[in-house]
Amino acid sequence: MADPHQCGIVWSTSPDHAKSLIKMNEDSFCRALADAFIHTLGDIVSCGPRACFPLQHSQAEHYCQPRLALIGDAAHTAHPLAGQGANMGLLDAATLAEVLIEARTMNKDIGAYPVLRRYERWRRGENFIMIKVLQGLKCLFESRLASVRHLRNIGLDVTDMLTPVKYSIMRHAMGLSGDLPSFARHQ
Repeated sequence: MADPHQCGIVWSTSPDHAKSLIKMNEDSFCRALADAFIHTLGDIVSCGPRACFPLQHSQAEHYCQPRLALIGDAAHTAHPLAGQGANMGLLDAATLAEVLIEARTMNKDIGAYPVLRRYERWRRGENFIMIKVLQGLKCLFESRLASVRHLRNIGLDVTDMLTPVKYSIMRHAMGLSGDLPSFARHQ
């Protein structure tokens, strides 16, 4: 934000908690927000309009038809837990561009279904895996069961200690590994 004393907040919470937050008057909401951030942001003195909507994941059954290809949020949505939606969309765009450039180079009709279907086959599986991983992480982090939280924390600690595993996960999340289009490969 241009003003260093302002920020945009996305608060991911349970549906019941979200309903109570949206009903609060401004002062109560500002106190609840400050408490949620353990006052890291200091006192919250005012807030702009609030909106509430359910976070959902989805994936189109088909990413393409003749002369039509869906990319990004038009093809799939994922929980914003790890900010992967933009990365997924950028990889979709890079993959579609590579497929279309290759088709044009080979004098193929770039809008033909078999050409676009190559893009769909390439990206749909990768996106499905990322959507499911994010769903799993969401479940792990929202669980109130002590045993689940304990196992999750152990898993995170072990992953943090296994540097090659940690870096592999990070590289995949950043779009630097996996079945990448040439535009996205690290040169």
